[in-house]
Amino acid sequence: MWSKQKYGRRAIAPLGEPRRTGMREKRGVPMGAVTSLSDLKPGSTGEVVSLQAWGLTRRRLMDLGLVPGTRVVALRRSPSGDPTAFFIRGAAIALRREESRQVLVRPV
Repeated sequence: MWSKQKYGRRAIAPLGEPRRTGMREKRGVPMGAVTSLSDLKPGSTGEVVSLQAWGLTRRRLMDLGLVPGTRVVALRRSPSGDPTAFFIRGAAIALRREESRQVLVRPV
């Protein structure tokens, strides 16, 4: 449970992180500027903000180098639109749309 805000103090999450609500910033990034990796146009760059995947999919994406702070460049899309090739930490990696939707990025 969140602690209640008293005496002008900020509400604190159970793990000590500040509570985030509404359109406030998340890790210093305005929430409106965050988009999914699948929305990046070929040739554009983004910085990973967070992963929404769980379980083995999350582990695989993290093993590929998709951790917060990583720069990602959308290289090209296949003619059918799926998969899309991305340049991540020196390697070209193709991800399907369902996987790339689970990666939130901030366009750079």
